[in-house]
Amino acid sequence: MWYVLTGIIAGAILVIAFLTYNFLLAVIIVMVGVVMVIQGGVKPPIVEVEVGPLGIRRGSHYIPYSSIDHFWIVYDPPIKSLHFNTPRSIFPMNHIPIDGQNPIELRTFLKKHIREDIERDSEPVMDMVSRILKI
Repeated sequence: MWYVLTGIIAGAILVIAFLTYNFLLAVIIVMVGVVMVIQGGVKPPIVEVEVGPLGIRRGSHYIPYSSIDHFWIVYDPPIKSLHFNTPRSIFPMNHIPIDGQNPIELRTFLKKHIREDIERDSEPVMDMVSRILKI
């Protein structure tokens, strides 16, 4: 469904680009469209996540508990995810789906190592938008 809407918007922008003799914009829109079609058919890789006694390992990336500021768990089926903040300036907020895990056991374990943000109980707006748009 979103392919159709994106195609209509891209088509409208292409028409405007040609009417205003903005051929660079037309080339950019075509390039973005080609990339979206190519990437749209690629399934994302499944990354193994391990919550261990010293930190969280996501694929080959390791995040020690000392570099995690706080965490919260969103449990509002079908949305079940672990969120945590790090002091990084780029992408400080992280989330990990916890579909097959017990959120109560995970919360109990993490509270021993990281501060829980009890005021947060919903997913961030950007995560919600990306989930709805399936990006």
